[in-house]
Amino acid sequence: MKKAILSVVLGMATIAMSAAVGRTLPARPDNPRFSSAAAFDVAAPTVHNTRAASSILYNLAGDPYQAIGFNNAKAGQKFANAFEFTAAEASAFAGNQITHINFYNGVNTVTKVNSIKKARVFLTYDLEAEPFYSQEADLTAKAFDYKQVELTEPYTIEAGKSFFVGVEWAIGNSKDYAIVIDYMDHGDDDRGGYVAYHDGTKHVWDNIASGYGFVCVSASIAGDNLPSNRVALDQINIPMVVTAGEPFEAWFTFVNNGAEDVSSIDVAYNVGDGQLKNYSLSINPPVAYGQIGELMLPNLTFAGHQPNVEFAMTITKVNGNDNLSPDAYGNYFYNSAVTGSTFTRNVVIEELTGNWCGYCPVGIACMEKIREKYTDGSFIPVAIHTGNGEPMADASFNGAIALNTSGGVPASYINRMVQTFPWPFEDVESYYTAIRAIPAITRVDATAAFDSESSRDLIIDTRTYFTYADANAAANYGLTFVLVEDQVGPYTQENYYAGYTQDCGGWEKKPSKVSMLYNDVARQMIGFKGDPGSIPTSVEAATGYDYRRTITLPANVSKKSNVSVVVYVTNLKNLVIENAVLIRPENISAGVTDVTAGADNAPVEYFNLQGVRVDNPSAGVYIRRQGNTAAKVMLQ
Repeated sequence: MKKAILSVVLGMATIAMSAAVGRTLPARPDNPRFSSAAAFDVAAPTVHNTRAASSILYNLAGDPYQAIGFNNAKAGQKFANAFEFTAAEASAFAGNQITHINFYNGVNTVTKVNSIKKARVFLTYDLEAEPFYSQEADLTAKAFDYKQVELTEPYTIEAGKSFFVGVEWAIGNSKDYAIVIDYMDHGDDDRGGYVAYHDGTKHVWDNIASGYGFVCVSASIAGDNLPSNRVALDQINIPMVVTAGEPFEAWFTFVNNGAEDVSSIDVAYNVGDGQLKNYSLSINPPVAYGQIGELMLPNLTFAGHQPNVEFAMTITKVNGNDNLSPDAYGNYFYNSAVTGSTFTRNVVIEELTGNWCGYCPVGIACMEKIREKYTDGSFIPVAIHTGNGEPMADASFNGAIALNTSGGVPASYINRMVQTFPWPFEDVESYYTAIRAIPAITRVDATAAFDSESSRDLIIDTRTYFTYADANAAANYGLTFVLVEDQVGPYTQENYYAGYTQDCGGWEKKPSKVSMLYNDVARQMIGFKGDPGSIPTSVEAATGYDYRRTITLPANVSKKSNVSVVVYVTNLKNLVIENAVLIRPENISAGVTDVTAGADNAPVEYFNLQGVRVDNPSAGVYIRRQGNTAAKVMLQ
């Protein structure tokens, strides 16, 4: 079965999203393959979660948000959408019956009603095969009307046997948008994102979970053996740096995988010191099966001043009963710092891109805006090219590429704390502002010089500082070295935004294929999980630790005068970039290591590594200029 995870885009939502807990994907311009419903006056649909005591609504999707359709669709063409019921879930529900398949009508964007008269619900073990069960249903003309189709022959779920639940229909014209989506980020879970168009002989299936979220199709399941008391811990969110001894909060999300609505849970947790504590939380309104809830543990404290404090928690009880979920445990590492001891944080955006990717030009536009605006090195762009046949891809970045939870490109990580679509620029910049405001517990300074004018051996000297005395520093942190090159190419960039009326970073005014030179191209990464020996085993607070790394420029670097160096301090517990420094090409010299004699009478000037003059330099690494000579120096 074809399963190409798309990097897809959306216009403005036409239905107000409910306040249900969930992570929403950022608004994006339209995808040339799919069409999002244009703005029209339709009341928000009613969300149906009511059920009998002996049944549940098995609903992977969140509340309905928007209808989408395929571009180039033809009158009479068939389409379908479905979700997967996995073998593990089948075992949990074995012996119970699917009694209804439920979905929402779509909308015709011209008439603002549903023009599709009939649909067919189906169950199948294989999306490429004929369904083992199907049944027709009459639809109303009301847009986004909720339809519950009672199966004339309920299906008894078999242990360990996965299957798909779906809906198929034929459109009356190209303006019928019948795929209703939740537009939520479900992480790397793609079970609810299957869509298909009929090519005249068969359905061609794809998965849109990474860009649109899940399709709003559900199943009603009834029986006397429904799973119960299963609440999985989803995500934990704690500030990256908290003040030692002062209270803070831990937010967490959970998923109800049991039949009963969850009205309370108990948790057991510890904050760094191993002392287990218990806390009970009430939930109002209760969380139904398959839905996500969010709760907060207040007044947490940790007195110590240290890095990578572990917060660990387990959901122990559900509605007063033992929690039977195998996914009840989670942990999170944060830093506990003394007020005033921290450093300013530089921010790195690693953008996954490709010249073959027609959606990636907006990411290119975003990176160019960062280059233009943040010349001080506080916001550092690194463009990681990926994809089979991509001429600028490099295998040394495979570890970073694997962090992509959406599966598609363009995608970007900001200090590996936030993953986001790299457009619009203002949204990306807001993440920069928030992350830069988080105090850093480490700082790295660096200089770089080639051995000689003809050499491709680049010598990088670093000095790293910590706010802590850490006896296990080498296990907690490591330096990562990244080479990036500007003006690479020319190569041909696919551009799906050609002809758009909305702002796509100027790419709407360019043709569908653009020959161009690329900036910030990631050429080599050394030490994805820390260059061995780059951080001492033990460190003291406020002491600089030196490390020299010599890198021979790889063959993919075409012009060494266009090379920049980025040095990360990588947190080895969670791969977060704690801080970074950028050395631009103009600050990389051929063997500038000592001040040349004969200029003793000239005034001395100091510049930071971004070339900005510093009148009263503090401790750190600088370029020292005296007369016609320059040197990199480390001031104590």
